[in-house]
Amino acid sequence: MGWYLAPPRRPLTQPTARALRRTPAWKKKALVHMATKGPEKKLAKTAWLRMTPGLDGEDGAAEADAGDEAGMDGDGAENPCNPCGDEAQADEDIVNVILETSEGNITIAVHKDWAPIGAEHFIELVRAGYYDGAPWFRVIPGFMAQTGIAADPAVTAQWQGKTIEDEPVVVGNLPGKVSFGRSRGPNSRSTHIFINYVDNSASLDQQGFPAFGEVVDGMDVVRSLYATGENPGYVQQRLGQEGIEFFRTEYPEGDVIERARVEE
Repeated sequence: MGWYLAPPRRPLTQPTARALRRTPAWKKKALVHMATKGPEKKLAKTAWLRMTPGLDGEDGAAEADAGDEAGMDGDGAENPCNPCGDEAQADEDIVNVILETSEGNITIAVHKDWAPIGAEHFIELVRAGYYDGAPWFRVIPGFMAQTGIAADPAVTAQWQGKTIEDEPVVVGNLPGKVSFGRSRGPNSRSTHIFINYVDNSASLDQQGFPAFGEVVDGMDVVRSLYATGENPGYVQQRLGQEGIEFFRTEYPEGDVIERARVEE
């Protein structure tokens, strides 16, 4: 989970409350969505109301308390905001994708509000079956695990030219975050994706690799993928030309995505 998504754990001062009113909408939605249980839910609601124009300081806190008592978590018959539009929208903005790999399942929560273009493109690729059989061809412990060259060279050829536009880095390359690979040129993201093993934000964020998702289950599987190390220069080219047969020859113990699917 991103460090800035955690709800506040102490009362907000008046100046802080006023500052939060100017917080971008995606942070507000993420704040409410990520705190879903127990006392943190109440804290998130308090912070949400304090971010809402016209609700500062103690007034916002009081209304948040009243919201709990009126049934924000229950039927909410007396609360016109149940569920609140922004909170419901936050749920719609997250889609789970399951990668069934040769080592086990990996669940990626795709956040459309983090990188909308990248998120939609990834879901499109998954629904098209692009990643079914795709190898984890570049797995470097202490850095990241990369996939995105299809098992079938004809499928790679069909999709590799369908690049998407660049977009700002809203959420960076923290451990477990998922981003598209890209070349040095603009608007070059295509099919390659990678999962960060460590905090790579200092180097990758400034190069324009926005995260569009995060591993919410199966990070142990990601860490158990066969470590290919850095690829020799010819590997990716031949993978694109020859597909999974070349991968099996080059990395007999290498892992693959057996199937990728959107969780309905």
